[in-house]
Amino acid sequence: MNSSELTRTTDSIPFMEKTGEVIKEIKLPEKVMPILSKRTAIGTSGTYYKGAGTIYTCHFTNELEKGETLLAKTGILYEENKVTRLNLCGKYGIFNFKHQPMFSDFEGGCGPKEKNLLVMQKKFEYSAIQEIVDVISTDIPEHSIYAYSLKEATGSLKDTAELMKYALENDFCTAWDKNLWADIYCYRYVRDVGDLYVSDSVAAKLGTVYALLHSLYKTDLYQYLELLHLLTDAYNLEKHFVLYYSAKVVQIICPKRWEETKIDLERITPELFGQLLSLMIQSKACCHLENEQEWSWTREKQLERKTDYEKKMDRILNSLRKGGEK
Repeated sequence: MNSSELTRTTDSIPFMEKTGEVIKEIKLPEKVMPILSKRTAIGTSGTYYKGAGTIYTCHFTNELEKGETLLAKTGILYEENKVTRLNLCGKYGIFNFKHQPMFSDFEGGCGPKEKNLLVMQKKFEYSAIQEIVDVISTDIPEHSIYAYSLKEATGSLKDTAELMKYALENDFCTAWDKNLWADIYCYRYVRDVGDLYVSDSVAAKLGTVYALLHSLYKTDLYQYLELLHLLTDAYNLEKHFVLYYSAKVVQIICPKRWEETKIDLERITPELFGQLLSLMIQSKACCHLENEQEWSWTREKQLERKTDYEKKMDRILNSLRKGGEK
């Protein structure tokens, strides 16, 4: 085997049916290297191609179809099942079914929602994209491939704190249950600006900060602790307090807007956590980013959990009090 064979590239993207039958081939202007489970490929020139297919492993559904194997129950209201089609595993292309039930994107492709990328690239100063060099037609209805270059950058968590300040002060928000930390590039820039929306809602600001802190907490506790201190001058590694400190960040950066909520963050009670949960759920989850109306019912379902959440926080707070007693 030659060393050159270690890099697998192609300039052709197959568009496939669930059966594996190829419907058509989409040509790219250069050879690209597909990335496992991602819908972005890297060109030999260094250009990135979003929506240029994926090496298939799995997708998400609410109802199992023939030919799908259940891998796990997700516990997520809007995408209950993680499934796979064994006949497609390891194959590369765009596939004629959705990756997630709440989005219209075909597996491996970029559908109507991703048009927002072009809008936010112009508006959002902290976009990781240097330039969108081309929008390539796929001949798949409302699906395109976005070719772009990334900025050359370095950074630290101080830049992440500045990013959050910029986003909140300029009303740039994202879904509260998004893995936002995975989209942060060089600590300062956001790669997937297509998932941003503009809102001056305090609920949306709270949800945006929570998306960052919660995803960072799950990824790197050391960096979570450092960023928390930079943003709030506090240290706390209790995972159930991520929502509370998200509220503190909004209060510190947007104090006048937070006053409008009339939520007192000084007295920590189970009811406070219930208030914060109710507030955040008013903002957008991932399922609301493309079709707000269709998935509005999920908010009511989330609110049904408020009482149980408060009871849980009551137990946690009591446990912390007892742990602090001498």
